[in-house]
Amino acid sequence: MATQEFTTKQPAEAYAISFTFAAKLGAATIASATITAIDTTTLVDESLVVLDSVKQINAAQVVYGWVRAGTSGHDYLITCKVVATDTSIYELEGILPVLEIPTPIAGSSGGTRCVV
Repeated sequence: MATQEFTTKQPAEAYAISFTFAAKLGAATIASATITAIDTTTLVDESLVVLDSVKQINAAQVVYGWVRAGTSGHDYLITCKVVATDTSIYELEGILPVLEIPTPIAGSSGGTRCVV
């Protein structure tokens, strides 16, 4: 299965993402799950910065992770590994792009300002 790409996140945003394992699990359910985040630019494990494991929810066939922070201009490889009730192990991955989107100045048309 190809790696999915999550929608672009701004560094200040924090919200849930999901990994659905239904197609892989069959009749089994998720016994445990671990989510990690690797900065694809530096190859450093940024799990403690980009993920909030306290807010992670493991449902029967879906894992909900919580993403936050991140460095603008960096992509993060988010990997979710589950152990199923039948002891099988599966992984799903997604790329989380982080990019600060500037807020337009009030009253501007979005163009470049030139002061002479």
